[in-house]
Order: sequence, then C-alpha cells, then structure tokens
Amino acid sequence: MLAFETKGFHRQIWAKADAKFFFEGRLRFFCVPGEQGGTANALSVLVAYADANGEATRRAAKAGPIRGKLVHLSADREVV
Repeated sequence: MLAFETKGFHRQIWAKADAKFFFEGRLRFFCVPGEQGGTANALSVLVAYADANGEATRRAAKAGPIRGKLVHLSADREVV
C-alpha cells in the first residue's frame, strides 16, 4: 500500500500542484462537541493547485495562524 501511496503522491501532487505547505508538528482533531480527539499519525500537507491558493497559504503562514514550510515548485518563488 505504501508504494501505491508514494506513486500516487508523485503523480497527483508533485507533478500537478503549484505549491505544498508542510505543517510543523501533527494536526490535532476535534470531535463535533469540541473535545480534542487524537492527532494525525502521518505527515500533513496542504496542496495548492493554483498560484492564488499558494499565495493565500504563504500569507497565512507569514501572519502566524499556521506553522510550517511552503514549497513552491517554481525556482523563482520565495520559500517561506
């Protein structure tokens, strides 16, 4: 299963997305009533499929609501 997930990630994400934001730490989940649930058991990534979405993620990271690293696939863009 892991080999398929890796191949799929490379085909669908690395090959097509404009930017990826890798969260620092693990995401925490909350139940509907508001109680904290568990944490993600793997790396969490936001994927931007348009420049405007990558830019919105960059602004959010600079403003502080999310922590991590934004990676643009174009060499002429800033890495946050």
